[in-house]
Amino acid sequence: MQTARTLVVFLAAALAALDAAPAAAQFGGGMRGGRGEFGRPRPQQGPAERPSVQEDPRSQTEFRLEMLHEDLKLSPEQEAAWKPYADKVSALAADMAREQSRLKETLGLKSLQRIDQAVDVARDRLTALEDIAAAARALYSRLTPEQQSLADARLATTLPAAAGFAGVTPARARPGPAQ
Repeated sequence: MQTARTLVVFLAAALAALDAAPAAAQFGGGMRGGRGEFGRPRPQQGPAERPSVQEDPRSQTEFRLEMLHEDLKLSPEQEAAWKPYADKVSALAADMAREQSRLKETLGLKSLQRIDQAVDVARDRLTALEDIAAAARALYSRLTPEQQSLADARLATTLPAAAGFAGVTPARARPGPAQ
């Protein structure tokens, strides 16, 4: 009974997530110069070049991952744990973007077909989130106490907003330049 209740709650969350992309646009964060994805130089960017609040959740997720990666200042050993985490989060964001674009296709389906599809999406999303959680634990275990403190404030905010995490936005979680 508990499993059925959990599935119903998760199904409801998945259905809400399909309509949540416009709401995800409110999550943003400031951009600053420095190093880009995986240590590549990133040019200084002004306000006009920052991700817009209307930008898709996938771009926002990539931006948040890049900012956290930069601020964590990972060692080579830690990079080996970061990559699987970042790849899994990026894959979830890409999957969610594809699902959002497929939403119009479901309009022609009958109600039971749409519900079955929503269950499949919820099941796939749960599997992806479990994989992300495992990768996050592996990464977190390799971080220093200072890095763990930063990760405590911001690691979960790298998840796509429509994945069901309604925590602090990166703008509030990021107190300022990394030490």
